[in-house]
Amino acid sequence: MNYKKEIENIDKVLNELKLLKRELIATENKSEKSFKANGSIKQRQKASVDLNWQCMALDKQRKSTWKTILEADLKVSLDDCEYNPSGFHSYKHVVK
Repeated sequence: MNYKKEIENIDKVLNELKLLKRELIATENKSEKSFKANGSIKQRQKASVDLNWQCMALDKQRKSTWKTILEADLKVSLDDCEYNPSGFHSYKHVVK
């Protein structure tokens, strides 16, 4: 994969992650609003319905984000490795 394509894929993933973050924040806000809802029965029901729709939107965004990550095909080996940038230097990298 060339660098330009990899950068484009990373930008797509970042955009999806931003959208996912926005949906998570909106879900949290609607959840609090639904939990603290007082007033008429209609107002409480509306807050509950809004939360249900938001949860559906969040689930869709999670799936969209994961699909984009998988399609980005950003392959990285997580095996331990050793780098030898010169004949005198050796650096072992262990993934934690």
